[in-house]
Amino acid sequence: MGAPALARCAEEDVIGNLWERPQLSRRDRTIVTLSVLIARNQAVDLKHYVKIALDNGITPTELSEIITQLAFYSGWSNAMSAIAETKEVFAARNIAADQLPAASPQLLPLNEEVEQRRAEAVETAHRARSAGAGEACGAASSSRKFSSNGSKSNSPRLTIDLAKPSLTMSRP
Repeated sequence: MGAPALARCAEEDVIGNLWERPQLSRRDRTIVTLSVLIARNQAVDLKHYVKIALDNGITPTELSEIITQLAFYSGWSNAMSAIAETKEVFAARNIAADQLPAASPQLLPLNEEVEQRRAEAVETAHRARSAGAGEACGAASSSRKFSSNGSKSNSPRLTIDLAKPSLTMSRP
C-alpha cells in the first residue's frame, strides 16, 4: 500500500472501532454504508461492501430493493452502476435471478362485484353532481343542458349538453 498510515487507520479505526460499536448492528451499518456508496456512486468500494452485506445477513432480495429504492433518491445512473458491481458478486456466489424480487409483483385479483358497486356509486354521484351543476347555472334540470350567458357583444356562446357528451360553440 502506498499510505501505511491510512491502512493502519482503516484497520484500527474503521474496522476495529467503528464497525464494533454497539449502537448499530453490523447489518444496519452495512445498509447505511451501501446506501452512501450507491448515492455517491463509489463503485470502487461497492463490490467489497456487497460481499460484507451478504456476510452480515442482508439477503439478495434486500440488496436488490436497496438499489431500487436508491435509484429514485440518488439517481438512476448511480443505481445502474451499483447493479453492475452487485451482479458480479451475485454471480461469484451463485445467486440466481430467481432469488431476486420480480420486476412486476403478482397483483391481487380484482373483486368484480365490489368493482361493479364502486362504478355504480361513482356514476350515481356524478349524475347527481351534474344535475346540480346545471341547476346552479340556471338551466332546467330535466334537460340537463345549460349554456353561458353571453353579453350582447359578439362573444361566442358555449353550450354543454350533459345528456350527450358534447360541447358546442356558436356565435350569436
